[in-house]
Amino acid sequence: MQFKVVPGELREPGDPIAAIQATLRRYPQAQAEGTAHRVSVAPLNAEGFRVAFTDRGGRYRVDCDGWHAEFRDATLAIGCFTSALSPKCRLKVWRRGGEAYSWELQTLSEGNWASVGAVTNWLIPFWRPREIVILQNRLLEAA
Repeated sequence: MQFKVVPGELREPGDPIAAIQATLRRYPQAQAEGTAHRVSVAPLNAEGFRVAFTDRGGRYRVDCDGWHAEFRDATLAIGCFTSALSPKCRLKVWRRGGEAYSWELQTLSEGNWASVGAVTNWLIPFWRPREIVILQNRLLEAA
């Protein structure tokens, strides 16, 4: 996985939560909430998705409305978090009967969408009608 850090972020953050909060302060439209160990940003509209960053003392987790990944490198985790808030990232969600069961995070690379990874819930209501939706945040300018 390769993520770009949004310009102005700390490249070697001593405190990743503080680095994220500093970035989010430049975007007054961001609906963020958090604690000393977690930051969560609500989508701006129905076409977006919630993005959360959790600091687990040297391990970092990024959550995107069902999709999630763990990182040991804070800079890479922050890059994933900020990319998920930009139009350079999107979340592909599979639903059955309105219930999400699979999520794939994708990044835009050279004009094509490439998969970062997928998460699937194995309890799939397979008898219900299937739909696939694409969600995309536009809070941060493209990194």
